[in-house]
Amino acid sequence: MSRDVDREESLRRVFVRALVDGTQIGEVMAVPLANNLMRYFQRHYPGSQLYIPKPARQYDVLQIEAELRSGKPPGQVARSHRTTMRQLHRLFPGGLPKVA
Repeated sequence: MSRDVDREESLRRVFVRALVDGTQIGEVMAVPLANNLMRYFQRHYPGSQLYIPKPARQYDVLQIEAELRSGKPPGQVARSHRTTMRQLHRLFPGGLPKVA
């Protein structure tokens, strides 16, 4: 029982920290919001382990396009942006930009 209380308090602190960091509201205002979040999750997902996906990766498409148009090899562009050739083709479904 105490383990569940510890986990509940730990999650509540995560919610408070996220609200304070993400909205710049003070902790005093964040606590009631965190309590509401806790009640919501406890009501709708009691005892569940939720999967929280990582944020979608953002690419600087304009920078990538500029590098490709300048003549940089696509493989080198992909490596310098820590991605793959396959992802470059997804970013430019009409074909990779050609040298201008």
